[in-house]
This record gives sequence, structure tokens and C-alpha cells, in this order.
Amino acid sequence: MRTVTGHENLGQSDKNIKATIALILGILSLVLSVIAIIGIVLGIIGLIYGVLALSEIKRMKRQGRSIAIAGVTCSLIGIAFPIILVILFFSLTLKLN
Repeated sequence: MRTVTGHENLGQSDKNIKATIALILGILSLVLSVIAIIGIVLGIIGLIYGVLALSEIKRMKRQGRSIAIAGVTCSLIGIAFPIILVILFFSLTLKLN
């Protein structure tokens, strides 16, 4: 006879933790994008986690696809924004000289 303790699925969630990590890193890359290298690095790591999460979610039929997509989107913006800022800064600097 098996007793029910409520801890059968302890540590096993249907949600993908990599998707959550990707979203957190993507948001951090957006917030810290004014410091170009930090925003880009966090964005790249978030993008990697997001892509891994999406493939894992598809393969294992887990939840968290929308979180992973949001993480990938935030990470891509967090990568692109500092690059655009640096290009604008240098183009304005060259125009002024």
C-alpha cells in the first residue's frame, strides 16, 4: 500500500527552468544594456538558454514555451540595443569632429 504525502513530484515540474533563466537573463540584458559588454554577454547567455529551453520543451512536451520565447526576444533586444547605441555614439562622435 502506498501512502500519499504530497511530495511525489518534488523537484519535477512541468515547467522548464531554462526558460525562466532565459527570461531573467534577457530582462537583465535589457536593464544593463547601457553597459554595452554586460548587456551583450547576458543577452548571448540568455539566448543560448532560450534556444535550449525551446528545443527541450518541444522534445519533452513541457510547459514554458511562452516564457522561453519572451526570454529569447528580450535577449535579442538586449544584444542589439547596446550595439546600436555604440554605432550611434561613434557616428555622432565622427560627425562632430
